[in-house]
Amino acid sequence: MDNDVEMEIQSNLMIFEDIMEIVNERSFKINLLKDCFVVFTLPSQYPLSASPQYFISGPSVSIEFKESIKKKLNDICKEYFGSQAVYECINIIQSAIPALETESSVEDKMSTEEHVQPYENSIIPSIISSDTLTDRKSVFQGHVARVKNMEEVNMVLWKLKQVKKIANATHNMYAYRFSLQNYVSHDCDDDGESGAGAKMAQVLHLMKAEDLIVVVSRWYGGIQLGPDRFRHINNITRDCVNNIMMD
Repeated sequence: MDNDVEMEIQSNLMIFEDIMEIVNERSFKINLLKDCFVVFTLPSQYPLSASPQYFISGPSVSIEFKESIKKKLNDICKEYFGSQAVYECINIIQSAIPALETESSVEDKMSTEEHVQPYENSIIPSIISSDTLTDRKSVFQGHVARVKNMEEVNMVLWKLKQVKKIANATHNMYAYRFSLQNYVSHDCDDDGESGAGAKMAQVLHLMKAEDLIVVVSRWYGGIQLGPDRFRHINNITRDCVNNIMMD
């Protein structure tokens, strides 16, 4: 690892130790609130001819908030192109935490006050569920649906949670991608299976899959599977994409 890059990451870790954690030698994670975080990766060409790459995850965070953060980060990367930009990027994200806390408190209040089924009378995208896969008492099952916007993503997630068996799964990790006017909106969630959502998102990216969401449910059987669990999750994600493409 380049000494200058290593020093930049370590110096920022000292400043932002409450919200920053190292992922690997060129990646770090900024934790915001609840399930919201940003993962940065510094390419080998950084900082001379490449900007930091980043991925925002926050399934419960509004798309407006995410787009606001993306715009600010893009502006910072352009302004500091060719020079170190990690501090400025983290500082921008840290300054957004109060707004995120306000948004979260409003959503919590609304969820407490409202007990209606949000999509009970809506036309929900059709969901295709795969056969189950069992390994050492852990059971995996995939679900896939076509989506065109965030509301349809939420509809699919809500519909799946209406199935008691799925709602009671140990983990319901997911990843989605859909095309908007000028870019592809994408996100993922581990649901407690650390790293699973990002791996699913990578599968969708590599397959150039768009306008869909894949959910993988896992019912833990009491025996740890180690890396095999990610192999199963990736394979199920890939199969789900292939199945809906042929549908």
